[in-house]
Amino acid sequence: MSCEYPLEEIAVGTTVFSGFAFKSNDFSEEGIPVVKIKNVNNRVVDLSGVQYFPENKVSDKHTNFFLQDKDVLIAMTGQGSVGRVGRIRLNEGQKVLINQRVGKFVVDEKNLNQDYLYYVLSSPIYEQILFDTGTGSGQPNLSPKLILQTEIPLPPYDIQRKIGKILSTLDEKIYLNIQMNQIIEKIAQTIFKHWFIHFEFPKEDSNPYKSSGGELVYSDLGKIPKNWKVTNLGDIISITSGKRPEKKSDSKNENFPVPLIGSSSLMGFVKKSLYNVPILVIGRVGTLGIVQRILPPSFPSDNTLVIKSKYYEFVYQTLKRIDYESLNVGTTQPLITQKSIKQHEIVIPPQNLLKQYEEISSKLFLKLEANKHETIYLSEIRDSLLPKFISGKLKLKLSKEAITK
Repeated sequence: MSCEYPLEEIAVGTTVFSGFAFKSNDFSEEGIPVVKIKNVNNRVVDLSGVQYFPENKVSDKHTNFFLQDKDVLIAMTGQGSVGRVGRIRLNEGQKVLINQRVGKFVVDEKNLNQDYLYYVLSSPIYEQILFDTGTGSGQPNLSPKLILQTEIPLPPYDIQRKIGKILSTLDEKIYLNIQMNQIIEKIAQTIFKHWFIHFEFPKEDSNPYKSSGGELVYSDLGKIPKNWKVTNLGDIISITSGKRPEKKSDSKNENFPVPLIGSSSLMGFVKKSLYNVPILVIGRVGTLGIVQRILPPSFPSDNTLVIKSKYYEFVYQTLKRIDYESLNVGTTQPLITQKSIKQHEIVIPPQNLLKQYEEISSKLFLKLEANKHETIYLSEIRDSLLPKFISGKLKLKLSKEAITK
């Protein structure tokens, strides 16, 4: 196993600097995204829910606080946040700024490889080490000095670079899968809106219905195509609540192989499945508005509503368009009922059009699920390799070219 050294002793050119001190009144509805502590998650930087700085207010004092693709960031403040290390992914030409108390690593690439540093510090062991370093009375903080005093294993630079290359190659495939799935989701959503919201579904002559003169008639929900009808969502779905499991495990194993589904994400694993068919899951209490496509086997928890339908893809897109806040009947915490979902009014087309959409969307989502499974598999490989590299259980050999450099 490699000896451990503080980052500040490994390379004098390695440092951490904090972002710009934006004020609350600096932000606007649009402009350049600003990465805050809440956007730095373990291994990733999530740009959803960011605030923006007006582009016309950018000056020379902001120049050093623009981020580049694959920059490595660390949350330097916050209970439950401090010590999280993530890497940002940016498209060509995309501008993003960094806020104060979000640290950016600058690595000299002579004694320390940035990819290697990222994988070490974002590993579960070092995430905990950095979290413990930043905890204390009051608001936990990590200064650049404390971060740079963190000791990490230090194999030769060329070995670091090779480790980083292997792991980043896996991550690149994972990243491409995630991007592809976002595109697939967008395609299915676009077809749904084009056909069932804008009424531009293909007629028998393949021309779009509304723009080619298709007849519209009045209904309780406005003008709709002839032969369509207004109905309740309950007419095309069955809905029930999930259940509370007797026991659960935080990790998957032989005794607990079945995913336990919460209102917004995976909660753990249980012994036996509750459903062995595809279902749709939404939050019943607590988190509302997240629609999950769940393949068998599964066990939805008691804070969820479980929906089944032979029009699975159509219902999935419909559920994503519901204003769940308007259905909230909770007082101390958000709550929606089965009744409110069943009574939600929708416009439904003839069965032949529904069947056509189901066939198109199901093919798209088969590819999406295949990408998800591959991503899980690649993530497991990636996460298993780093400890083996560091411990020496898995050795890397350098080429003659690398040795002579």
